Amino acid sequence: MVWTAVDSEGWCLITLGEGYLGLGEAERAANLLRDAVALARTRGQAAEAVANVVLARILLASEGLAAREEIESALERASDLARETGMCSIEAKIHVELAELARQNGDEEERERELREARRLFTEFGATGHAERLAAELAMQAS
Repeated sequence: MVWTAVDSEGWCLITLGEGYLGLGEAERAANLLRDAVALARTRGQAAEAVANVVLARILLASEGLAAREEIESALERASDLARETGMCSIEAKIHVELAELARQNGDEEERERELREARRLFTEFGATGHAERLAAELAMQAS
């Protein structure tokens, strides 16, 4: 019997892409995430939602508003997939990235709204560390 772990390939690309972003190789990271999105899409895997969120995060960190259309498209696809598959845990991360997009666009009111929604969702499914981090960020923004 041969084990190929084909179902893990998309997740591996996601992790590898995040690693390359951490090393400062944003272009390589973004390309890996584009590959992860395409691969997961062809295989109908839940990893596609996560890959789209990570792609958006990488593009926000590396290209910012210059990649706005691709970022919005990735987050919209992730949101659609989250609703279709019931992956509600990814929704909070989508709102975090939407908050960063709003911040880069200079819309502090929208940023705060997105962060509050992300915090609510993290709290709802028990990710208290994330919720507390966002609460602290919101408190700093208010002062």
